[in-house]
Amino acid sequence: VKYEITYSTLRRWIEKFEKGGVTKLLHQNKVTKRSVKWDEEAVDYLRGLYLKAEHRKMSVKAIYRFMKAEAQRKGWRIGGYGSALLYIKEIENQMSPLIAYRDRGNRGLDNAICPIFRTYADLNPFQIVVGDQHRFDFWVTDEETGKAFRPEGYVWQDLCTRNIYGFSIGKKYDSAMMGEALWVGITIFGKPEQCFTDNGGPETAKYFLDKKSEIGSLNIDYRGNIGNYIADTEDANRQFSGVYADLNITRRLARVRNAKSKMIEGTFRYLEKMLIDNGLPGYVHTLGGNAEENDIDDKEVQRLLEAGKLPTFTEFCTAFIKVCDIYNRRKHHKGLADQARREKLGGAMNLSAMYPLDYLAYRYKNGWKPVRVQEDALKLIFMARAVRKVNHGVITFNNEIYTHETLNNFRNGTAVEIRYRHGDFSCLVVIHNGRYICDALAVERSSMIDDELTAAKNRAKRELKKKYIEIYKAYVKPVADLRTYSEADLRMNELAAEREKLTQNQAIIAA
Repeated sequence: VKYEITYSTLRRWIEKFEKGGVTKLLHQNKVTKRSVKWDEEAVDYLRGLYLKAEHRKMSVKAIYRFMKAEAQRKGWRIGGYGSALLYIKEIENQMSPLIAYRDRGNRGLDNAICPIFRTYADLNPFQIVVGDQHRFDFWVTDEETGKAFRPEGYVWQDLCTRNIYGFSIGKKYDSAMMGEALWVGITIFGKPEQCFTDNGGPETAKYFLDKKSEIGSLNIDYRGNIGNYIADTEDANRQFSGVYADLNITRRLARVRNAKSKMIEGTFRYLEKMLIDNGLPGYVHTLGGNAEENDIDDKEVQRLLEAGKLPTFTEFCTAFIKVCDIYNRRKHHKGLADQARREKLGGAMNLSAMYPLDYLAYRYKNGWKPVRVQEDALKLIFMARAVRKVNHGVITFNNEIYTHETLNNFRNGTAVEIRYRHGDFSCLVVIHNGRYICDALAVERSSMIDDELTAAKNRAKRELKKKYIEIYKAYVKPVADLRTYSEADLRMNELAAEREKLTQNQAIIAA
């Protein structure tokens, strides 16, 4: 009590005194146990055990157990488990790219080492536009069904000026949505030179670039002022079909799950935040977020839906158009300002308030000009595409028969390209060898009981046959018969005629 010693401390001191006397109670410096030095071969083998991909889920203790067995077999000198931990910690601290390669393969290694830093200052406006699909983090109401859904969209962005180039929004993204977004950008800003996308199904669809097609791109005579060119630079001797081929746009595909140069990924975060800041409700809960906060978000969406206050799809589209306009006109872009600094444009532009449209205007004043495409050509280019064969003047497509007078001129089995509006099968635009042929319409079927319709169909067919006969006669009338007939045949024909005449005269006399 006098020295304020606890009973547990006193008992511990008594035990020490009983085991070693007074010397055990003296304060002495703890002797550090000298660690065993590992053989270099053993250290390398330990690193290999830890870095082997098949062992990435194993505990360090299990790895050390295998290490001890191998060291005993090879006669290596190794230390204890603690020293093994030090070597493994060294691997984790100094060999992180190897750990990334072990756990995530080649793409993980690529992300672990120093990236390639790119500059876009050497690009012209819309020389390369980058596109990506996005499922928006908002719930909206379908005006037709009243049900809530999350809209999806496809957005293109210019790498040089950072302008939002074009976009399209719907219930589910596909190649048609991509085409509509590209159409919007071409109409507003002009044609790009290259499209940079992921490797998804819509991005690599034949609708955009069909390398196996034998149809080829549109002929210059039927695509306005687009130009006469080959679309893909991989093989300049081949003719490709698709939107890119018709527009002379080359394609660049990003490396799978490793598109560091696709700035559009980060742009979506800004656009989503701008939608929230502009007062759009219906934001979805955060994946992997706080459960209590997510529960509040879900209840709010349900309450808005029941009260009829959840934004409609049209209202969402309107809000998105506004934030894209704000992004282009009034959103300071730090990356664009850094690019302008590297171009030394401080005297020409305000680098503290760098807006994409202002930079585009600057490039326009300094000589850049957009490449325009006629609207009629764009309507034809962005139609859906298919290949069918002409048989007896008709084309069978979507369980329907289409025809036009011009199709009668084609030999049976001739392959032609057909184009149509997405979801609209009322008319097929027929193209052959890169040239427009006709607009084929669905056949009006005759009737077994409607005599007037049957008579009209027969008259039309007779007129068509008469037209072809007249064309045929016009071609062959001035042409001489090139065949050489036998003179013996001619003499026999004359004798036969004389005999018939004589026989007729004798019959008259006898009568």
